[in-house]
Amino acid sequence: LLWSVAVVASNGDGDTRPATDEELHRSATQDHQPKKSLPAEEMIPLEVPAAVLPLALGIGIYLHVTRLLLVGMPLVGAYFLYFVRLLSAKAFHRCLSSTLVWAGPTFIKLGQWMATRPDVFGLELCSHLGMLHADAPAHDFKHTEAIIKKQFQVPEITEIFESFDPKPLHSGCVAQIHRARVRREVAEKNFARIAEERNAEQTWLQRLLGSLRAGSSSAPAEPVNQEVAVKVIHPGVPRRISWDLAFLKFAAGLITALPGCRWFGVSDAVDNFAETLLQHIDMTVEATHLRNFNNLFKDSESVRFPVPYAKLVTRNVLVESFERGDLIMEWIPTATKAEKRKVARMGMKAFLQMVFHHNYVHADLHPGNILVDRKPDGSLDLVFLDTGMVTILTPQQWINFVELYACVVSGDSATAARIMRERAPRCACTDPRGFEEAMGEVIREYTTAGSIGNIHIGTTLNSILSTVYKYKVGIEATFSSLVVSIVIMEGLARRLDCDLDLVTASQPYIVEWLTQHPSMVKHLIPMLGAGRVKHTRPVERKWD
Repeated sequence: LLWSVAVVASNGDGDTRPATDEELHRSATQDHQPKKSLPAEEMIPLEVPAAVLPLALGIGIYLHVTRLLLVGMPLVGAYFLYFVRLLSAKAFHRCLSSTLVWAGPTFIKLGQWMATRPDVFGLELCSHLGMLHADAPAHDFKHTEAIIKKQFQVPEITEIFESFDPKPLHSGCVAQIHRARVRREVAEKNFARIAEERNAEQTWLQRLLGSLRAGSSSAPAEPVNQEVAVKVIHPGVPRRISWDLAFLKFAAGLITALPGCRWFGVSDAVDNFAETLLQHIDMTVEATHLRNFNNLFKDSESVRFPVPYAKLVTRNVLVESFERGDLIMEWIPTATKAEKRKVARMGMKAFLQMVFHHNYVHADLHPGNILVDRKPDGSLDLVFLDTGMVTILTPQQWINFVELYACVVSGDSATAARIMRERAPRCACTDPRGFEEAMGEVIREYTTAGSIGNIHIGTTLNSILSTVYKYKVGIEATFSSLVVSIVIMEGLARRLDCDLDLVTASQPYIVEWLTQHPSMVKHLIPMLGAGRVKHTRPVERKWD
């Protein structure tokens, strides 16, 4: 155990070299695929064998692993009591969440990730872990100042920033965020580069029309936004996370070796979590996602994302434009009914575009990452923050998702059950008939709902995940993450507008997807036409 932890831990705190424009642009233009951090094993400097690591590092690893074991011992006892029915599930879940918080940032993120996998951990536990949000103490400003000077190779931070608030706006378990103001020349260079990139992507006619509009406008140019948010990784977090991941992989190997535990896919789940977490603590990955989202929504007048400063991005530091607005849950009590309805439709439209147009979905869309900004003219903007995690479906996953969606809205539970069993990455279902009947009950509840207010496609999909967990039919992590995102977004949209129907709102996007996949039309149209939501006419009009 100590050998494996020591080898992974020897990679240090990561690359401190700023990301170049070419690197960010390359990753932003490859089918919108996110730049992946290297797995922990590939980050090892092989020329330094673990046997000759400094004694202090070995002692530190030993103490860290010992601490994890001590923190986890009460949880083992609680699980035993829960197993013999001497402890309620609710009490065990509270013990688990408390243990994750005590264990540190890796395990807090582990709990948040577990909340997105009701197909593996069950709906009740995932609902409890979905509320797991722990702030961490802020690190000293001296560290922030030192890391900025080191990574951007400047003698003083005043070379880059006109002002810098030493008190962080927020401190999470992985990083903290400061508000600052960059020098005007830095801001102008950044936004001039972005304008050049967008201009290069336009056709000659678009550039001509743009220049004519600019020439006919007498309004003065808008001032460049110099307000920025600076996200800085806490000291020692990358090294500590690498230790924790090694420990988790070792524990997953032991669990997988136990009789009857291979189906749970613990090793695969830990590998998926490790990949997600390594991306989340790499600021160059978040910068790439921000660039992609800004490009995908560049024509939107009501949705925006922070703009990263490409020259001010490293693995440990991200400088992005500071976006004004109120957290959506704080904005709701002050908004009118018409404004709530408008924002609900703006958010649902943006989410459906992510899913069906771009196949590039913000995977962390909880209310704390959504702002509502009232512009001077009274119009409203939605601002999406923290794009560290993104869901992208493969072509086969896309087909699986749309076919399951069609089965749900048409009430075809037999086909839905067959699709899920046949295409499961792993399956230990011993009662296929029972699984089909359970799926039928879930889908029947959806198709027999009386009014629009009772139709919740997100809740139905969540119930399907719960059924999958009960009957041991595995699904892929990206599919589960997408379903959880749908549940969260539908719930938030319904809070703003109780009459919002996600199925009806998604019809035009399903039609467009079908036009791009003609081979699926003959297969899906009968199912969609047989259900509650009649898609046949819109599809026929589209094809005509």
